[in-house]
Amino acid sequence: GKGMASSPSVPPSLLADVFESLVAAVYLDGGSDASRRLIEEFIGPEIELAAAGDLGGNYKSLLQQFAQRELGHTPVYHLLDERGPDHAKYFKIAAQVGSRRFEPAWGRNKKEAEQRAASNALSELNDEPPAFPSE
Repeated sequence: GKGMASSPSVPPSLLADVFESLVAAVYLDGGSDASRRLIEEFIGPEIELAAAGDLGGNYKSLLQQFAQRELGHTPVYHLLDERGPDHAKYFKIAAQVGSRRFEPAWGRNKKEAEQRAASNALSELNDEPPAFPSE
């Protein structure tokens, strides 16, 4: 529509429609094996990530599931600092599970900072360096 001329990006719904049409055209031309190969090539890695529970970056949910199942605690998030003017604040938040507090992370809003803090906690629990260093 007219909005597409003024928008620098393509809406996800339109991309999904185009991909669906492409898969249908390949199916009609080459059959189910050809369409399966196309799907596996383009979205196979995302399917594997989803099956492994690593898709979407919902680290808070992953941390909560792990912490409750393996550690018997629910994570809590602590606001440690905030900087910047009211219209452009950054927030520093740390995740804590039981008595263990993990590497904090900065975010442009509290939700982003909590997701990053949860990612750091999951990294530390897997003996990996934090993905979002706090400094």
